[in-house]
Amino acid sequence: MKSAMIAVLALASLVMVGCGGSKESTNTVQPPPPNVANVAGSWTVRAATDYGPMIMLETNLVQDGTALRSHDRDIGHPDLVPLYVNEYGDVYLEGGCGVTGQSQFNGTIDSHNQITFTLKLGPATYNGTATLSADRTTLTGNYRSAAGSPCPDQGTITGSRARSYSRTATLLNAECETNWMNGPCYVYDVAIPMVKMTEHSDYTLTVDASGTDLYGNEISGRLTGFVAGSAAYASGSVNDENVTYYAWDHGECWATGDEANTYPCTAVFDSNFILVGILIPPGQVPVMRRHSVQMRRQLPAN
Repeated sequence: MKSAMIAVLALASLVMVGCGGSKESTNTVQPPPPNVANVAGSWTVRAATDYGPMIMLETNLVQDGTALRSHDRDIGHPDLVPLYVNEYGDVYLEGGCGVTGQSQFNGTIDSHNQITFTLKLGPATYNGTATLSADRTTLTGNYRSAAGSPCPDQGTITGSRARSYSRTATLLNAECETNWMNGPCYVYDVAIPMVKMTEHSDYTLTVDASGTDLYGNEISGRLTGFVAGSAAYASGSVNDENVTYYAWDHGECWATGDEANTYPCTAVFDSNFILVGILIPPGQVPVMRRHSVQMRRQLPAN
């Protein structure tokens, strides 16, 4: 969505959300009727605009009966993270159209798996419809600017349930020849041998770092943060050094020369949103040599 859909929340806003605050309770919501699907949870949605580059929307949905809304982490900070991806594959946390206000998703779902929604991004409002798949794991639909809304746009959406961050992984240092979205990216050593991530029911995240690196140094630390769809934020201390990481779980990795056997992996960025590492399953860690693992983006198809 060129304009408001391109404009994404500022880095400072993400940091404020990660610091905690009054979290929404989902204990008072009503379950859906027996004939209505339950779509609560983490989702990642690709918006293919008719007028500009791609937008990825990362969100956590709350379902109250047949009503849907984005989960509120703090007052005025819903778990709705738009990421702007330009035609070259670069990812940005900031765009145009002056989105400085609250972003919010509201909608309803009926017994025929039809979703009607309104998406508000700062000053702009978009209305749309989507159809949930029979297995309740994907959705497809269309959106259009509301009448009189600034930043007019229209296009299609494709969504899927996000993978949970609750898992163990190994963090590899990485660098890319161009940018991580177009890849390929390569690793050059193990940064943190064991990364244990726990995604809690309120979408908060705990990350424990441990192990011994290639130089014999013991690694220990804990980070805390939150998850929104396939995106995550965590900050804390590793070996008495304060660190901040962002993660985007849209990677596909393979050992060099073995592209037929790919596996999911996660891109990790620093506070300037520059890729610094790749999280891969511990069992996939190779005998380390440069270019032993490669990575590219893996996004929902239109």
